[in-house]
Amino acid sequence: MNLSHESPKRSPRMKATIGDIPKGIVYGNALTLLLIFLLVAVCLVFLPYPYGGGESILHHIFR
Repeated sequence: MNLSHESPKRSPRMKATIGDIPKGIVYGNALTLLLIFLLVAVCLVFLPYPYGGGESILHHIFR
């Protein structure tokens, strides 16, 4: 695993073709995934289970 902050080793020709990935795109994608995960978690906690008589989806799963 490459733990340094350098980009992966690529040939000069490949690096010239695709370049480096901008940090904004990387952080934006990570933030988007985090928001989607949090949205799903909130839905599990607060949305009622359709056949559960008012219990949440999370409560129904762990009952």
